Amino acid sequence: MSLSALRGGPLLALAALAGCAGVPPAAHPPAPVPLPARWQAVAATAPGEPAGWIATLGDPRLTALVDEALAASPDLRATLARVAAARAAVGSAAAAARPALDAGLEARRQRSTLAGQTRTDDRHTLQTSVAWEADLWGRLALGTRAARSDLAAAEADLAAARQLLAADVAGAWFAALEAEAQLALADERVASFAASVDSIAARYRRGLAEALDLSLARENLASARARRAERARQRDAARRRLEALLGRYPAAAIAPAGALPEPAAAVPAGLPAALLTRRPDVRAAAARWRARQDRATAAARNWLPGLRLTGSGGRTSDALRELLDGGNAVWHLAAALTQPLYAGGRLRAERAQAAARADEAAADYARVVLRALREVETALAAEPLLARQAARQAQAADEARQAAALAEERYRRGLTDILTLLDSRRRAFDARSRLLQVRRARLQNRIDLYLALGGDFAPPREAGP
Repeated sequence: MSLSALRGGPLLALAALAGCAGVPPAAHPPAPVPLPARWQAVAATAPGEPAGWIATLGDPRLTALVDEALAASPDLRATLARVAAARAAVGSAAAAARPALDAGLEARRQRSTLAGQTRTDDRHTLQTSVAWEADLWGRLALGTRAARSDLAAAEADLAAARQLLAADVAGAWFAALEAEAQLALADERVASFAASVDSIAARYRRGLAEALDLSLARENLASARARRAERARQRDAARRRLEALLGRYPAAAIAPAGALPEPAAAVPAGLPAALLTRRPDVRAAAARWRARQDRATAAARNWLPGLRLTGSGGRTSDALRELLDGGNAVWHLAAALTQPLYAGGRLRAERAQAAARADEAAADYARVVLRALREVETALAAEPLLARQAARQAQAADEARQAAALAEERYRRGLTDILTLLDSRRRAFDARSRLLQVRRARLQNRIDLYLALGGDFAPPREAGP
């Protein structure tokens, strides 16, 4: 079809059609459940708004460790590469809506024989061509917007990977601190039971203790040494895991020192549920849903006609030296209007596939949101429970220590038996060990809460989907 045939009414009609099928506004995925204004679980009533969740964990060494891990992580480098690929895909999708310009140089020789005479012809052509597809129905714009949504999802994945790595480093650091403390406690247990064996052995030699007492004391010492070996193994594993997260060789050379800290800030009361909208995995799922919706809309419009404008200009000559002669110029302009009629079911299958992927993305979004809601509510509810557990366990450890001291005194005076003495000592050490476990559980739950909220307790700067 020539360009002159499209002048006037047909072109105006096409322009009117293009205005009738624009790009629909970007939508937000529906919430899988009605979201409350505030979280239902109550964690605390103390006000507070920490500026950064790593700093609120009570250990200033964590910031440097997290920075080291972020700089060395191969997983983050892979995620960064996916972000770069998604950014390039946006440029590729946007380029589809722009004119394409090509240039070519062709040299051709042809030999023919007619009536016994052989003839050789040379032909040289220099040509420039341009092609442009009019985005009548917004299909190309939808593709570009879908690519931008993919980029937003990739960037959210990067933020999620960074947060998860920071949480893993913090959890591994506190696990290493607890392992060090548990090993020190196991050494103290071994020393205590060894002293008991020596004391009971001396009493046995003087005829003040029975052989059963000595055997029971030796059994407790052997058990304490076995536990000490277990604690040493756990400390070794904790050190190597921390070193691997930091990007170091896992040689178990790192030596964390110090007591387990207390979280620096209490959870403020009345945290808004809108904090969920900044969580990276929720934002990534929403962006992927929008990308799939746009691609489904574009696939449904593949049935509509398309308009492609092409033009070319150049020069042709029998001699290469005459190729730039202005008298040999040729050019043409053309417009093609195409309407899909039959493609063997390909267009219908592509539309069904795009719609199914959009439904899959909606289900994935609902799954991510429900998981996020569960994680936040669980961590919030655990905060006061773990605080009470830690307080009660500290009280139990103190009472067990006093009971062990009383049992020691009564055994020396002959007022109680060896079983009571050994049992009271075991209880005292076990209570202190459980107290270390509860303190680390409180820190881990606070890390889980920050991870579930996608950051600290500060309100989001802007509303999300």
